[in-house]
Amino acid sequence: MSCQLLILKLLKPLIEIVRGLPTPPVQPVLEFLKVAEELAPCMLVPTPGAVLPFARELLCLVIQNLNCLRQNLNAAEKLLAAGPGSVAASEVRSVLDSYQPTVGLLELAAGIFGLAGLTVPNAPQLADGTDAAALKADQATITSFIADLQVAADALGGCQ
Repeated sequence: MSCQLLILKLLKPLIEIVRGLPTPPVQPVLEFLKVAEELAPCMLVPTPGAVLPFARELLCLVIQNLNCLRQNLNAAEKLLAAGPGSVAASEVRSVLDSYQPTVGLLELAAGIFGLAGLTVPNAPQLADGTDAAALKADQATITSFIADLQVAADALGGCQ
């Protein structure tokens, strides 16, 4: 995050330099050079070696979240099997709604996974239902997806 802030810090002197073209003022040029020198360590950050631990931890976090979701779906399925009305459809829907933000992390981190040389499988769609059969199908889908993600995580040293 500090690297991104340093890049933003470059903008003010850069704007002053561009405004002053063809002969930019000396002070903004000196300020720009100072911040650019502070950025030097950031040039080493986007290497695959530096990204691998973060990519692994992110995969492990998503796997943990999906395992939790699967357990919640299992509990909801058992309640529904016990009798209609034992759990409201809106409660089941709120559990299902946690899927998209979880797998959305994978989409947001696609660039990081690319730097690490990883191909992360696309998240599968869940069934569009709140009945016991749909929840059972969703659990199977999530279990399969977790297994695929685990292969990628294991290639990076696995989850603890």
